[in-house]
Amino acid sequence: MTPYLDMDFALKQVGGDQVLLENMFKRFIQQYGQANNDTQALMASHNWQDARQLVHSIKGVAGNLGMTPLYQAATDLEQLLKQGDPEAERYLPAFVQALDNTLIELAGLNSTPSQNTQSQPNQLQDANAYEALLASLKRNEFVSPSYLDQWLNALALDSESHSKLRDLICDLEYAQAIQLLEQVRDAS
Repeated sequence: MTPYLDMDFALKQVGGDQVLLENMFKRFIQQYGQANNDTQALMASHNWQDARQLVHSIKGVAGNLGMTPLYQAATDLEQLLKQGDPEAERYLPAFVQALDNTLIELAGLNSTPSQNTQSQPNQLQDANAYEALLASLKRNEFVSPSYLDQWLNALALDSESHSKLRDLICDLEYAQAIQLLEQVRDAS
């Protein structure tokens, strides 16, 4: 059992079908990769019902796939959202952290990007590497560390930009990474 994912439980839930489980994890990443931002925006506008529905959906998947810390954080947050209680905002940081860490852990399990969304980095030239990386970031897709390094190396960045961009992407700070990537492109 890892901190945010009980793989044994998750595999049992899908009858031991590893491929199905990997597909479910990919779908979770795609469907809920932006859920932290969405939840925060809904709560900031006091849209308790929509925030509750989103958190409820995440809670259901998390419970079924062994994402125990996320399930618990979503349960706590949902309870107060159901009541329209402004105190729900106190539970938001725990939910955000649990979801972020779960997404990171899931993405780490899935080191092969989908064929539909990412090109093979070793086939890219500088301009293509830039476009492929930028497109992945704008779609809020997880970029595995090995692909990220290949793309960044194809861009021939200075060491400071390479390091800063890698850190931003690894920290899932995609908006800042996109901004830096665009600055690097404009400077060249």
